Amino acid sequence: MLHREADETGAVDWRQIGGLNEHGCYNTPIDAEECARIARETRAYEAAFIDQAIRFRRALRDLFAAEGLRYVRRTYDLLMRDFRKGAEVEVRVFHRGQFEPHWVTRAMYE
Repeated sequence: MLHREADETGAVDWRQIGGLNEHGCYNTPIDAEECARIARETRAYEAAFIDQAIRFRRALRDLFAAEGLRYVRRTYDLLMRDFRKGAEVEVRVFHRGQFEPHWVTRAMYE
């Protein structure tokens, strides 16, 4: 985690609050190059995360439109009841831009 903080002379610069396996490490100065690298990596991660979320929601919208689906809480509740009782239920996993059907049982996760 990065933040800007004044040093003992009052000069404000980037500081690292904590890093990998350094929980609780505060006021750790880092150079501008390292700060820029961390910022680039963070921005790339955030952009990829948002892109994935957009692709997921678009694919979900398209799936619902193509198959005439709509969300019905009662259907979900009934399937979850069956799942808890050990029945095999179909789930769709978003993978490589599309939803792939998979069948799961509670025993698979116990």
